[in-house]
Amino acid sequence: MSAWHPFDADARHNGNVARRPAYRNVLRFRQRQREAEGEHQGKIAVVLSGGGNRGVAQVGMLRALVEAGIRPDVVVGTSVGALNGAAFARDPSEAGVNDLEAVWLGLNRDRLFADGPLTRAWRLASRASYIFASEGLADVIDGFGVERFSELAVPMRVVACDLGTGAEAVFGAGPLKPALLASCALPGVYAPVEHDGRLLVDGGVINNVPVSHALAGPVDQVYVCDASADLEDQVPRSAIEVIMRSFAIARHGRARRDQERYGSDPRVVFLPRVADRRRPLDFSGATELIDAGYTSARDFLADRPAVAASV
Repeated sequence: MSAWHPFDADARHNGNVARRPAYRNVLRFRQRQREAEGEHQGKIAVVLSGGGNRGVAQVGMLRALVEAGIRPDVVVGTSVGALNGAAFARDPSEAGVNDLEAVWLGLNRDRLFADGPLTRAWRLASRASYIFASEGLADVIDGFGVERFSELAVPMRVVACDLGTGAEAVFGAGPLKPALLASCALPGVYAPVEHDGRLLVDGGVINNVPVSHALAGPVDQVYVCDASADLEDQVPRSAIEVIMRSFAIARHGRARRDQERYGSDPRVVFLPRVADRRRPLDFSGATELIDAGYTSARDFLADRPAVAASV
């Protein structure tokens, strides 16, 4: 892989960024040199996986990172991890985590999957490419109050999947909302998103725990907030649960292979995952899962050598 990631057409807002001499200025994620002393300043990345409603535990993980004095120089997210990552990149402080917690406490099935059975049936009968409209998800993104990547306090990378080529589509510049909608466009559930000249779906299809994109830059430490789960013996009870279960099976293999691959890299720290046995559309128990994510991450970090936060 070349430094960062490839982009395609020069005419697009993310076009050829990785090959431009000034691309690190665009992403604001670069390795500074201390000319006088030759001192190297360590860089920190935070990676947030996909995982649907399980992403609530990432709120607690982020709180533990903030309390440990860990401020990222770049945030990388896929699917729900892109949503959480955008909120964190907007304000990587205790106040920012509190804002994100309030978002999760206000989420429910009706807000994110509001269409009634007649509307869903009509879409299926009309051969639509999705079951649910994404207006509720768009409202959540609008609530962040950030329109462009350049407005974030910390540079961010959002991973989606190009439905035409099957390749990763990674966004770090331009409008934020379409990139987040694309990264969260669970195939068959939400509509594919046309953005940057491509038709895009959920980034978890191709890279659910995008550690590789953090390591493509000059980082010294990568903290991974993995909200994906081991496969459990839950029998799907609806069409959407069949889709989500199938999707989870498809991405499970790569996620575990990546953990084995990067788990031995001294730069990569996987925070403990949180047990979550709720069904895919169940948003109850958010407070308890946030607390569980926080407690496990806090205790885990307390047992590790201190890492100086970047400034």
